[in-house]
Amino acid sequence: MTPAKILLFGEYTVLIGSKALAIPYADFSCRISRSDTGFASQNPLSDFVSYLLSHPQQYAFLDLDRLRVDHQHGLTIISDIPVQYGVGSSGGVTAEIYRHYALTLDKPILQVKSELAAMERYMHGNSSGIDPLVCLYQKPLLFSHEGKIQLISHPI
Repeated sequence: MTPAKILLFGEYTVLIGSKALAIPYADFSCRISRSDTGFASQNPLSDFVSYLLSHPQQYAFLDLDRLRVDHQHGLTIISDIPVQYGVGSSGGVTAEIYRHYALTLDKPILQVKSELAAMERYMHGNSSGIDPLVCLYQKPLLFSHEGKIQLISHPI
């Protein structure tokens, strides 16, 4: 299960290089589900997965064969993360797909952020990768203006 996220500060200024502190928000979450009913065109996840599958070179860090099979067998997302409220609904979905289908999770954090941003661009056109990164790691993250990312064990 992947939580939502909250940016405590730096909501927009992080995009121009200021610091930001983001925390997971477990009151809302999403998770992947598989249905025996098979592929459903009304599935909100379907377009996103189809997009990922149609760009195999760009998303070579994902197990696209397994994603394709699961998609054909009714892969869907169950989420109570509010959409368009800034709590990471698209980041949660992106992180959940990444968690289940990344070929490996053992990568430098900046590489993971870059891969998540590439995936989330489908939903936003542009993505910093911050939202899905917080959702994926499920820990507070401090983003600095030098591009460094620090996992925070006790934010307060």
